[in-house]
Amino acid sequence: MQQNARDLQVVLIARVSIKLCIKCDGPIEICIAASPDAGKVDLRIGDAREIVPALEGPFDLVFIDAWKGDYPHYYEAVLPKLADHGLIVCDNVLWGGDVVDPSPDDENGRALAAFNDLVQRDDRVENALLTVGDGLMVIWRAAA
Repeated sequence: MQQNARDLQVVLIARVSIKLCIKCDGPIEICIAASPDAGKVDLRIGDAREIVPALEGPFDLVFIDAWKGDYPHYYEAVLPKLADHGLIVCDNVLWGGDVVDPSPDDENGRALAAFNDLVQRDDRVENALLTVGDGLMVIWRAAA
């Protein structure tokens, strides 16, 4: 299984450019520099809440795995820039099952529950919740 996932990653990297936004600098720069596909990676180091709105689309795939309370911000920032058949994939949306009934002190669980509700109520999109790992929500534009 790992071999197939790696092969898919290689195929995807060969066909696309990658915009990567990360909050902190460090080993990621070394990994990118060592990659034969380093020229395809546009690394932005800083606060994604400021960087993402300035990025040009269209995006075929957006993967969101960040501060859980900011998921709605990233979602709203990338949705207008999503390609016609593009996808947004949000990680950790089940939060160990805590999104069903988050405790009052579980800030991330409450934030993710609210985000899941936001996406579910959004008429602009369709979505599927995958119970892989800690939950992946796949989001795409609704048919016009």
